[in-house]
Amino acid sequence: QHSHITKFQTLYYLSDNECKTKFPSPDYIIIWGNYYRNLLMQNRINKVTKILPIGIPLYFKDRNIIHNNIHNNNPKKVLWCLTTYSAFLNEVSIIQNSKNIKNFELTIRKHPTNPACSFFNENTISKYNLGHFKIDKLESSIQNKIKQSDLILVSHHSTIINDCIFA
Repeated sequence: QHSHITKFQTLYYLSDNECKTKFPSPDYIIIWGNYYRNLLMQNRINKVTKILPIGIPLYFKDRNIIHNNIHNNNPKKVLWCLTTYSAFLNEVSIIQNSKNIKNFELTIRKHPTNPACSFFNENTISKYNLGHFKIDKLESSIQNKIKQSDLILVSHHSTIINDCIFA
């Protein structure tokens, strides 16, 4: 699943009766960490499948690399990942007010496959005065962009949050 797992999703909750039957389930569920393991255990998923909190394999190779750009004079790299128009409206005021912060570079990145990002076009860039920021052309993976950034701005429901934690 490419989304957050919450206690309200019935897909990840089994009743006592479902646990007793031969409920169809995968052999393993690989998850980001112990938070999700605990959530799935509360919902009894561990009664029918094995939960493996091993993280995101994309980041295993770079797990011990730490990029600390916070205390030097290099420009701080901010990556703004767009998700939906309503999230954009909340986030754009943060971006517009951040123009007064010196020594930063902002890159705006649309979700590559989400049709909800179709709102972000030349009219939106002009209307919200965003033309002086770099617009990402999606030539690099999100994982690489996260690793190159000092700060990520993204809406609360995006799985990029998890990518950022483990990058």
